[in-house]
Amino acid sequence: MILEISIILAVLILGIIGQFADRRWLGAPLGQLFWLGVVVGASWEVPLYFAGPDHVSDPLWTIGSPYPMHPLLLPITHSILDGALFVVGLAIVQAMTRLSMARGFSRRTLGLLMGYGLIQAASVEGAALVADAGWQYEPSRVNPQLFKVHGKPFTALPLVIWAVAPAFYYVIALRLAINDRVLNKPCCGCSRSFVP
Repeated sequence: MILEISIILAVLILGIIGQFADRRWLGAPLGQLFWLGVVVGASWEVPLYFAGPDHVSDPLWTIGSPYPMHPLLLPITHSILDGALFVVGLAIVQAMTRLSMARGFSRRTLGLLMGYGLIQAASVEGAALVADAGWQYEPSRVNPQLFKVHGKPFTALPLVIWAVAPAFYYVIALRLAINDRVLNKPCCGCSRSFVP
């Protein structure tokens, strides 16, 4: 059931982003911030997919019930959800700090975004174990078990990923905001910008 919900959420998110993709938000177009999050998410979702039960004998994760669609949609839907989680994280951090990315790098913003990543990862993994969502990460040398939740292993890898990934996302999102500000700046004192 949880896997079906992730597919429905991914489709809804794509619809919402499609409606608001061109809106400027936090110094960059919302669509760019979202798709950046999808790409950053895919940087671990795709390798994790190939480290799963269909591809290796000692998988990093297992799934209790078959995925309701083609298995390749698993990393795609999860990457879409990651893109939305990054945008939500930026919104929360911006609301807390009142800082615009157009002002440049902020250690406080970076720290809060990384903290959000850790809290979000712990919440998602913990909820998945409690709700018996059908998947779980398996303990290994590269993914040590931290503790158990309802007799299932809660492992370090998702926390490590979501502690580091927001830093990459933030730095690249800053670059998008700076490039967008430069490209959309009026030239020669007129009201025209460099991009249509």
